[in-house]
Amino acid sequence: MAQPSRRHLIKSAVLAAAAVCVPPLGRAQENITRLVVTFPPGGIGDIVTRLMAQQLAKSMGQPFVVENRAGASGRVGTQFVHRAAPDGTTLLLGNTVTMVTGPLVWKTTGYDPINDFIPISQALEFELAYAAAPNVPVKDLREYAAWAARDPRNAVFGSPSIGGLGHFLGLQVGREIKVELTHVGYKGSAPLTNDLMAGQIPAGIDTLDAQVRARNAKLLATTGRKRSAFLPNVPTFTELGYPEVQGTGWFGFFAPARTPKPLIDRLSREFAAAARTPEVTQRLRAISYEPIGSTSEEFAQTLRADREKFSPLIKASGLVLDE
Repeated sequence: MAQPSRRHLIKSAVLAAAAVCVPPLGRAQENITRLVVTFPPGGIGDIVTRLMAQQLAKSMGQPFVVENRAGASGRVGTQFVHRAAPDGTTLLLGNTVTMVTGPLVWKTTGYDPINDFIPISQALEFELAYAAAPNVPVKDLREYAAWAARDPRNAVFGSPSIGGLGHFLGLQVGREIKVELTHVGYKGSAPLTNDLMAGQIPAGIDTLDAQVRARNAKLLATTGRKRSAFLPNVPTFTELGYPEVQGTGWFGFFAPARTPKPLIDRLSREFAAAARTPEVTQRLRAISYEPIGSTSEEFAQTLRADREKFSPLIKASGLVLDE
């Protein structure tokens, strides 16, 4: 029997979750919990939120509605939840960009990721992979470093956005291999994948899922603490001698500041349990994302550690975005 395609798995995840996330007619408005996603439908953030909403509706006995509020690299939706009442009825799906790297590079943020929100639970994490285009004459990171050093035109890499995790980890790759790499920011993974496959850009850094889709791209290393179960034949930067090129992205849920602790504790238990259900874990792992289901305290520690790690990198880059 033919195995379902990655695209089919993603589509079925969205459709299955969407079917149960819409509140029944006649249900009192105050019993509805809104999960605000700061990006358009169809991406991994939207997918995991809909999968989680399905499980939460079952376990908590109330409807969870997914609300997409995209714009300004995630700031529109994040600011909306920041202004919401701290009563647990409006919650945020945040990620590494909106809560870590973005506030460190944006000239105007409109919220404080530490003081204006309370972490509920980390839903998932993902590694990045650095890849060379199919037409680049290298077979490993050592050869890539030598090739990139020979000509500035070789020393160019792309990432899905300016100011994202891939941007700064890519710059760190350059520092570690002693090559001044020039960054090209794309508007999402799809155009980067297309250019990488076509050899229009020499190298790129993106999620494992995106890099696998870049057919014939040469995967040089991943940014995880250990080899990924999804790409077991690809070494990590750490095992190649570059431990500073380590970092994972994540998505997780937040409540507005001043939400009562007993409510946070209950939400944390429910969200963590939902992330660990077979329905969620199987769907996420099928598209190369690792479910987490952390406590509120564990998630807060991850947030602090990431800000401490990336703040010096971002300051050293001198990047400030007015967007």
